[in-house]
Amino acid sequence: MLFNIVVGLVIPWMVVLLHLYKKDKALVLLIGTFSSVIGFTVNELAIYYGFWTVAPFVEPNTVSTLPFNLGIYPVLPIYLIYFIKRHGRPHVFIPLMALVTTSLETILVMNGRVVYDNGWHTPHTFLSYLFPYILVYGYYAYLKKPNVLVELESYHGSREGRGEWGQQYKKAACNIVHTAKHLIRGKQALSFPLSFKFLYLVRTG
Repeated sequence: MLFNIVVGLVIPWMVVLLHLYKKDKALVLLIGTFSSVIGFTVNELAIYYGFWTVAPFVEPNTVSTLPFNLGIYPVLPIYLIYFIKRHGRPHVFIPLMALVTTSLETILVMNGRVVYDNGWHTPHTFLSYLFPYILVYGYYAYLKKPNVLVELESYHGSREGRGEWGQQYKKAACNIVHTAKHLIRGKQALSFPLSFKFLYLVRTG
């Protein structure tokens, strides 16, 4: 399990945090979370139908895939979209990334850390990566079309955006303290809307 954690989770995210996160935070957050959901879905279905198992071979085997679902499976699509964003040519990068990922998994299969069953073979693995990558690119294209990704990047990267968010946090925090004092004294609290706004900012900021 230590191998899965280090290789599948720690190393990929160290690369992203040191290289890409400061360059494109919005891309990391939006593509990473969406890709992680896809990774969980594919692995859950594949293990349920017995197409593959991952070392250590414990029950439930989904525990063994957890570091990969949270690590390398979100990270590779992040870099896929990063390369497409910089160079274009999605018809080249998508199958290329699927081929690279399939090659990495083939190494794990040869080392006995991944075992295929129920008629699953390497070509199926390639397709199991190709279609999710296409789905991730479609998600990125959907965000790009109404400029959601561009606006989010520019807003968080601007001095005005950072200053405005800082003022909202400070104002909402002061209102939470004020509300708590009223509750302690048994008085009616009138600052709940701003308190909830602060909790919303914490969860989405």
